[in-house]
Amino acid sequence: MVSPSNSLPVGDLPTGGSGALLFVGGRRCCYFNNENYEPVGPIPESSIIVLMSFTSSQIKPRQRRGSAVDRNAFPPVLLPETQKKLNGNERLVQFPKGGFIFYQDQGAAGTHELVDGFVKLFKTTDEGRFQLMRIAGPGELLGYRAVLLRAPHNVAAEALTPVKARFIAREEFTRLLQDDPDVGMRLLRHLSIDLRETERQLLNISRKTVAQRLGAALLSLEAQHGTDDDGALQPRLTREELAGLIGAATETAVRTLSEFKERGLVRTSGRQIWILNRKRLARL
Repeated sequence: MVSPSNSLPVGDLPTGGSGALLFVGGRRCCYFNNENYEPVGPIPESSIIVLMSFTSSQIKPRQRRGSAVDRNAFPPVLLPETQKKLNGNERLVQFPKGGFIFYQDQGAAGTHELVDGFVKLFKTTDEGRFQLMRIAGPGELLGYRAVLLRAPHNVAAEALTPVKARFIAREEFTRLLQDDPDVGMRLLRHLSIDLRETERQLLNISRKTVAQRLGAALLSLEAQHGTDDDGALQPRLTREELAGLIGAATETAVRTLSEFKERGLVRTSGRQIWILNRKRLARL
């Protein structure tokens, strides 16, 4: 465990402050409360080192091998203490790889909080074109917008890997929002990040080259979802899915990825992709 006793001041951490993460540098940081990963306050910008006291098992859901914690990752909406208020009215459901959590234009029966696995959210246009919106991972809440709007899902959700999720019926989720303002605030943060990512994706498609979009997508996948035990990006996407993520034709995405390999930016083997040079990818 890192000790701050001989370091520069780190500001006033809460008493019994286990659960702070380590940040180095002059950036403004947040410390986090135990295993919930809930930001509870800023650390002054003059801080250099923040005490880290998580165990490796507590870190794992948010930080995987080879990856730094992404400060823009989706915050959990349902904390352990919140789940107790559901009084057993939620249920754990499982989906095989390729299974659908819900379909586009299907009525929303409730929300799904991902416990384990990865899900792709995508739209199919009236012309039959496939558009991958984003990849969702553990801790993210799916289907809440349709529930709040009492409208059909505007995207489909398909399991990229075997998935475990916590299903909460529409009426129960609505009651929880009414009874617990903190859940509403966390949901607003979740929605704000979701909206910002959508805006960023639209901006990338309209203003950046395919190479720039692909480089940004690979870095984003690593930052948000980490790497597997081999150090490859996860989840493993098909070339069609990767192309859909950046709004490009499959042939164009495959050609650009091959160019990245020739330039020493990435290495591939089947669906596995390893990032070799992050700085050059970011500067494309």
